[in-house]
Formats: sequence, C-alpha cells, structure tokens
Amino acid sequence: FREQLIKDCDCIIHLAAISNDPSAELHPQLTEEVNFQTTASLAEAAKKKGIRFVFSSSCSVYGEAEGDLTEDGVVNPLTVYAVSKVRSEQALFNLATDEWRPVILRNGTLFGYSPRMRFDLVVNIFALYSTVHNEIRVFGDGLQWRPFLSVQDCARAFVYFAENVRCRHICYNVANENLRVVDVAAMFQQMNPTLKVTYVPTQDPDRRDYKVSVARMLEEGFQPRLGV
Repeated sequence: FREQLIKDCDCIIHLAAISNDPSAELHPQLTEEVNFQTTASLAEAAKKKGIRFVFSSSCSVYGEAEGDLTEDGVVNPLTVYAVSKVRSEQALFNLATDEWRPVILRNGTLFGYSPRMRFDLVVNIFALYSTVHNEIRVFGDGLQWRPFLSVQDCARAFVYFAENVRCRHICYNVANENLRVVDVAAMFQQMNPTLKVTYVPTQDPDRRDYKVSVARMLEEGFQPRLGV
C-alpha cells in the first residue's frame, strides 16, 4: 500500500498528524503511530525512490526556553504531540544523506481562516470570543511567548520549500512574529475598546514559552506576508 501511495510522486508534503496537544494526550499510543511511525515509514519509502520529502513539524518542539531559538539549539518537548514531532525529526535527520535531504519546517502557532476552522489556536479563539461574547479569557498571566504564522503563509512556505530543491539546510523555523499572549489580547482591545479581557488563574499553567529566530528561513528566500 505504501508503494502504491507514492507511485508517480516527485515530492511528498507530509502534513498528516494528530495535530494539537489535547487530541494527542487523549491517546498517546495512537499519536505515536500516526505522528511518528507513519512519518518514518513514509520517509524511508521516499528515500528508496529518491522522492523529495517536506515534513510539517512545529516550533512547539522548543517547549520552554529563553532567547531567540535557532534550529541548531536544544529542543525541549513538553507534550505528547511535541515529542512525536521531535522523534519524527530525528528519524529524518538519521535518514538524510548528500543524495537525499528531507526538509523539516517547524511552523509557528497558526492563525487565520480555513474552510475547516480551528478554534483551538489563540488568535482564532480570541477572534471567536471577542465577536460572539465581547470577552476573551487569558489563562494564567499570558506572558508566554509564541511565534505566530498565518495559515496562508504556512501554505506558501510548503510550496516554496517543495519547489526549492537546493535548500542549504534540513530544518527551518517558519514564523512571522514573536508575541506574548497578552500582546495579542491588547490587539483585540485596540480594535474594540469595549472588549473585556478576563485573566483566569489556573492550577496547571501552560509552560510552553518560546521565541524563535527565522534568520535561516529569510536567508533561504522565504518571506511571510501576513502578521497577526
């Protein structure tokens, strides 16, 4: 079936995954199978046939760290989802040779419209609740940093790196701007001064807190267009 799946392909853009933390935590074994084992298997098949391979990873592999994080720095996955991405990346690094080099895109936190809307992402959640309830809730102090990326720019990045067959690196951070959750809340308040921002104390604060450097992405020639 695997061979049939990739017949006549010249490039695989591998997006398939259980793609957020709560879903991944529900069934860690299934997440391991779908996110990691399938990626490794598909990449092995692609390497055998010399098919270009572009993998959708995540900046969440950094977990919690200070400074502008580069692709060569240490990863610190804090969730089942992030661990599955780190393991997949490692499998791809191990498969890479001079003749067959996969590309790993570590995407920032996505936002923006899509036909199958995701309201588990911070900008989209704020857009929904500010519109429907005129109130947004920030869990904890909201001082966590996130690198943000519009879904349109994310799609453009995959096309760009799929077509750019002479990439200088295997792994790239793909994001547009680093913002704290409170900064995003302030943007919504600026648009709507009557908006209520409620801070909700939590016993289990989100420890993910990271900013990323996108110097490598820019040097490769890709430029995001849409900010938050």
